[in-house]
Amino acid sequence: DAKGSPTMEGFLEFQQQLRSAERQPCLSPWDGCHGTLRGSSLSLFWDKRTAAENMAPVATLDLRGAQCERPGHQHGRRYAFSLRLSSRVEMPWAAPSEGQAESGIPALSSTA
Repeated sequence: DAKGSPTMEGFLEFQQQLRSAERQPCLSPWDGCHGTLRGSSLSLFWDKRTAAENMAPVATLDLRGAQCERPGHQHGRRYAFSLRLSSRVEMPWAAPSEGQAESGIPALSSTA
């Protein structure tokens, strides 16, 4: 359930400007956050400490109906992936390592 223990958590980078389904160029900088996946919700915190202290997340994404994939071009990041939400908003993300990308993408995909 969404309030239970996280099924996955860790550091993620994301592009601050969201892209529309029309794939408009994304020139904004990358920023980092701590992500916690519970049920079909991905909660984003500024850091691991705020997540551990159960502070309110900066944002929570509903992943129901979302698609997670490794894009053909990597958005300027080595371990990049994309989340396309059911609202058709596409969000570029990057994991800090190949191992986290390889474990995170299936977890996000199975949630979506």
